[in-house]
Amino acid sequence: MIIDKIENFGAYLGLHKNFIRVFDFLKSSDLSKLACGRHTIDGDNLFVNIDAYTTQSVQKLEAHRRYIDVQMVIQGAEKMGYAHIGYTKSKSTYDEAKDIVFLDGNADIFTVDASLFLIFYPQDAHIVGDHPQQVKKAVFKVKMI
Repeated sequence: MIIDKIENFGAYLGLHKNFIRVFDFLKSSDLSKLACGRHTIDGDNLFVNIDAYTTQSVQKLEAHRRYIDVQMVIQGAEKMGYAHIGYTKSKSTYDEAKDIVFLDGNADIFTVDASLFLIFYPQDAHIVGDHPQQVKKAVFKVKMI
């Protein structure tokens, strides 16, 4: 898991060949003006989901196998958490169609606002949610290659 200021995203471009495309998209797009839903950048290899919602206090740890998540809060702030998947236990079977598995475990919790980005790799279980508040969020889905 990586957490850093958005202005430092360029330092991570070498970690995956499509991170440069995320970076270019960020430079050329105003995320706050994008409509909710999926925005395709390169088919199933790279896309961004924009969502606006009210956070909830009860969430589950989740992890993915096929995609890296690059998450950014666009408006508001949200509590997020991280746990290495090796310290969790499966709570569900892996759903291949949705690329998700739910897990039990303890997560380190931190507050994420619009100045930060997070990168969650397949070994990074993550969780969101806290007391109800409105957020708008971008989740770039970067296919593992």
